[in-house]
Amino acid sequence: MVRFWLVSLLGLVLCCPPLLLAHGNEHYQTPGVESLPTGGLEAVLPSPTTAAAQSAGKEPTLDLSPLGLLQVKFDNLHPMAVHLPLVLFGVAPLALFFFIRSRQRPYGWVSFWSLAAGLVGGLVAATLVHPHIQDLSAQAKTVLERHEDFAYLSLSFGLAGLLSLGLGLALNHKNWLYFSLLAQVGAIGCVSLAGHLGAILTHVLL
Repeated sequence: MVRFWLVSLLGLVLCCPPLLLAHGNEHYQTPGVESLPTGGLEAVLPSPTTAAAQSAGKEPTLDLSPLGLLQVKFDNLHPMAVHLPLVLFGVAPLALFFFIRSRQRPYGWVSFWSLAAGLVGGLVAATLVHPHIQDLSAQAKTVLERHEDFAYLSLSFGLAGLLSLGLGLALNHKNWLYFSLLAQVGAIGCVSLAGHLGAILTHVLL
C-alpha cells in the first residue's frame, strides 16, 4: 500500500511541470488584426455578457478576481465538462499498467473507477452539454462531424476497456487486462484527436 501511494504521488509530481509550463514564455498581447473576426465563436455560442457588450460595440467588462471569474456565465458547458473525461482516460491506463506490473489490486480498482467515471463524464459532455451549432460552413461541418466521430469512438473504446477490465479483475486473467490496456490506449488516441478537431473548429474555423 505504501508503494501504491508513493507511485501515485510520483505521477502527480511528474504531471505538474508540463501543466505549469504548457505555454512556455508566451507573452499575451491585445488582439489585433490576427484575432478572430467579428462573428466568431461568440456569435455562434453567445453568452449574455458578451452579447450585451457586442451590441454596445465594446469589449465586455469582467471581474478578474478568482470569485468573479467563477461567476461568469456560459451558454454551453461542453468545453468545461469535457476536460474531466480527458484526465480520467489518462489516469486509467497508467494505473492499469502498474497493476499488471505489480499485481497490487488497488491499482486495478483505480483504473476501473477512473475509466467508469471518465465514460460517464464523456457521455454527459457528448449529450447533455453538447453545443448545437448552426449556420456552419461546409468545411466547419466536416470538422465537426469528424470531431463527433472520434468522440463517440473514444467512448466505444472506453466501454470495451471497462468491460474487459472488469472481467480481468473478476477472473484474475491477464489476457483481459492486456485487451483492456489496448482499448484504453485507443480511447486516449481517439479523444485526443477529437479534442484537436474541436480546437480547430473553435479557434480556426469559427
